[in-house]
Amino acid sequence: MLGSPRISIRRLASLCRRVGISLEAGIDVRKIWSGEMQRGTQADRQQVGLISAAVNAGKSVTEAVQATEDYFPSLLREMVQVGEQAGQLDQSMLRLADHYDHQLALRRTFLTGITWPLIELGLAVFVIGGLILLMGVVGQMTGQMVDVLGFGLIGVRGLVVYLILVGAVVGMTALLMRAWMRGKLWTAPLQKAAMR
Repeated sequence: MLGSPRISIRRLASLCRRVGISLEAGIDVRKIWSGEMQRGTQADRQQVGLISAAVNAGKSVTEAVQATEDYFPSLLREMVQVGEQAGQLDQSMLRLADHYDHQLALRRTFLTGITWPLIELGLAVFVIGGLILLMGVVGQMTGQMVDVLGFGLIGVRGLVVYLILVGAVVGMTALLMRAWMRGKLWTAPLQKAAMR
């Protein structure tokens, strides 16, 4: 589901690195997951607690991680399975940590690159809204309504319609981005097009 909680990439990278280093050092897997229950947010501790309980009950780490369902990304669940089957779970976790650190770096670069254009977009939306409201005020003062934009958006009523449209576009964009980040199937064609 789009609304279900999920671990953040930053916390996921830290978790993978700590678990990988601990496994590489030869610490017992039950002790590692018990220790991880003391870290992170309440949701993190709850999900890691499920993993710890399953591992303490004799289940494999793969089965334990699969039991958390969508809290962890599918890549992590699959790599844990591959690493455990190959006897290289420590290396799988360390490589996952590197992967998630790289994703964080790419995200920072992307956000840095789009900050100024987003500020400009916000200012443009504000200016257009102000123009719609101003044209209504001027029209009431002169008795002559002028539709500068050509969409029939004038005055307070026009501003409300404009803000509803802007809100709908922002909401749909946020929903699409959340689905994209969660890897929902219907966003796969969009992801392929963006990667090209």
